[in-house]
Amino acid sequence: MATKPKHFTKLTDAELRARQLEIDDPHDQPNLTNHIPEGVSPVRILNVYRFSKWPAEKAYCSKCEARRHRDGFTVELDDGTSAILGSKCGADLWGESWHDVSAQFDLELERAGTIKGFNRILPELKSIIVAFEKWRPMVRVVAKNQRQFQSTMPETFRRLRNTAIRADRTLIVHQRVRDFIAEGAFERRYGKPPDDPIYTMYERSSHQLSGGGFFEHTNIEVLFDLALQDLEAAVAVGMNTAIHSQHKLKMHRAKLRDALERFERVGSALRALQLFYTSDNLVRVARWVELDSPGEKYEVRDNMLIDLSTGLKMKPPPDFIMVDIEPVKRLRKIS
Repeated sequence: MATKPKHFTKLTDAELRARQLEIDDPHDQPNLTNHIPEGVSPVRILNVYRFSKWPAEKAYCSKCEARRHRDGFTVELDDGTSAILGSKCGADLWGESWHDVSAQFDLELERAGTIKGFNRILPELKSIIVAFEKWRPMVRVVAKNQRQFQSTMPETFRRLRNTAIRADRTLIVHQRVRDFIAEGAFERRYGKPPDDPIYTMYERSSHQLSGGGFFEHTNIEVLFDLALQDLEAAVAVGMNTAIHSQHKLKMHRAKLRDALERFERVGSALRALQLFYTSDNLVRVARWVELDSPGEKYEVRDNMLIDLSTGLKMKPPPDFIMVDIEPVKRLRKIS
């Protein structure tokens, strides 16, 4: 009685996890045939190999019926047997039907890589989420201090934020200076000096702002929650890959990088708080404000910035404790 030809069936995620799709020695496999009968067609590629004993030995090929290759495939045939082929022999033997099974194998290889990647990172990802949750109290503390600063000294906060988003984070003093060059050009053109002096604004570097991240990243509670949501969503899809498309799995895998970038911004703001409220930095900021805004007077006392014209003060939160930055490093490794 003739054997019913085998047909392609899509592998489940569980089968892809269990299957070894890349091997280094194709000879130690069951049900291999040394010869491919006429009329037999490929069902699927089982794996791809790069022969580890090359060049001392070469891998066998069921089409060539000789040992000739370093790279190739193991293919399941519709008569129920399997054959080892060189990397180009399948296309030579079957043409378009080989391209079809090859394209399907590429999809399986990509899917297997994705789901196995989730398997590897899920335990670490769950642990990282627990570690990041320990940041939450300090994120709230720093965000509250940012809001207090913005409401207490809104103009100073705005100017410090403008400085923080500059690439060099340099405190710039703007000075109105007389422009004698422009006056000379005016006199040469019109034959008389201008009726009024000509002034221009001149920018002069004052000091480097320490702790600029405290002002640059002002929505840290939102960033923190969004980053955690991305990690939790990745865990959810990774624990049940079978119900999700390849596109969705890749999207959530990519979102780990988005989460990392958000956590880095949050961490930058947390670290920056301590740097900003050092006495030396506050003195530089106070002198900068006074130079850039004549009439304003600031005093620094006990890591506290005091606006002498209003009596309003800003100081670091007494309950702030620096967070452990290790979860960021761990997330970076798996992202």
